[in-house]
Amino acid sequence: MLVKPYVGVINFSNGKFWFLRRMMLTMSVIMILVLSLKNIMPTIGKDAMPPMDTGIIKAQIAFSANESVDSAEKKIEPILKWLHSQPWVKMSSVAFGGEAGVLSLGSGNLPSEATITINAVNRFKRDKSIWELEDIIREKLSHLKGVKRNDVFDFGATALSSIKATVDTRLSSPYVNGLSEKSHQVKKAMEEVAGLTSVSTSWDKDFTEIELDIDKNKALSYGLTPYQIAMQIPLKGQIVGLAADLESMNTQFVRLYLKGKFSKNIETLKLLPISSKFGEIPLSTIAKLKRHLTFAKIERDKLLYSLDINGYRAKRPVTHLTDDTIEALKDANISDIQMEQTGDIAQIHDSFKRMLKAIGLGVIILIMALIAIYKSVKMAFIMIVVLPLSYWCKLGNASIWKTELYAKFAWYFTTFWDYY
Repeated sequence: MLVKPYVGVINFSNGKFWFLRRMMLTMSVIMILVLSLKNIMPTIGKDAMPPMDTGIIKAQIAFSANESVDSAEKKIEPILKWLHSQPWVKMSSVAFGGEAGVLSLGSGNLPSEATITINAVNRFKRDKSIWELEDIIREKLSHLKGVKRNDVFDFGATALSSIKATVDTRLSSPYVNGLSEKSHQVKKAMEEVAGLTSVSTSWDKDFTEIELDIDKNKALSYGLTPYQIAMQIPLKGQIVGLAADLESMNTQFVRLYLKGKFSKNIETLKLLPISSKFGEIPLSTIAKLKRHLTFAKIERDKLLYSLDINGYRAKRPVTHLTDDTIEALKDANISDIQMEQTGDIAQIHDSFKRMLKAIGLGVIILIMALIAIYKSVKMAFIMIVVLPLSYWCKLGNASIWKTELYAKFAWYFTTFWDYY
């Protein structure tokens, strides 16, 4: 079936003005290759790592930064019970936040933030794919009371564990003020990008802080100093002792927190009894309490304040998502702040640069070796083109011939043809 076209091409290339004919055929092949790379590759998109049904699902949930671990556990308990009742769930684990006041060099969470890892049964024992299960879990989590962030994605969704999300728009600035406001604009723009299942910010200015303004004259009239008053208000977990374990030789701090009726709100805190030389007096007698918002946590990168707006996907290619995100951010009118894409697209660009360097080095070494073998520069350059084509023919023949015997025959035949 392919003999006649092949013979026709051979006769055409050996006709009159054979050099021009062969040059025209070569340029035609190159043009087809260029057009395919220009049109087909952008259409199908590129991924640092293709979507895979790994059977492991990660869910990152965040409640209000003002909530405690206990309240977050109670809110998430119905979801855990529902998960364990599903036949496709093999096991799951939950990790809540981190310790307050501790510097984290990784993706540290707040006490009200939880990460759920769900191991599903293998694909042969369940009807739904991992992305269909993610939609079900995301729908269930969206009904939780007070849920602020609801990111559900497959484990290994990014090429590297250091990459936070498939699409990660990072805002950087030497000043922390204004970052959270800009992040809301970026988040709103990214929510319009097709293919993103959820969009969230890494931190925000949403933590309620109570400022204590002590009246020094009134405090001194009761025989109290500002330091003595502050030491009687256990709000920030002051260290009051050490708990040592002689068996493991570990020592942990014992922290004191305010709990009970005086910690419900700012009005009850005003009634907190403070011991003075005249007896106990309400805190509001010697101080004014003001409420304002501050940052629950702050992230830094390259000596700048940084805030990540993370977008998670199901199966749409990374290049399409990133291109649409960049186009959407043009309308957001973000200025005076450094903005860059640090998701999977950064790894794709880095890998492509490394691949080009490796191919270039390999071609140079191969040319030097072929010149020494053939003792001809012309033959060396011809073989640089022929060898990849012959290898692709081997792969094509092996895929056409289904049996191992015919695959081996195809390999030996093409190798014999290359040699002679």
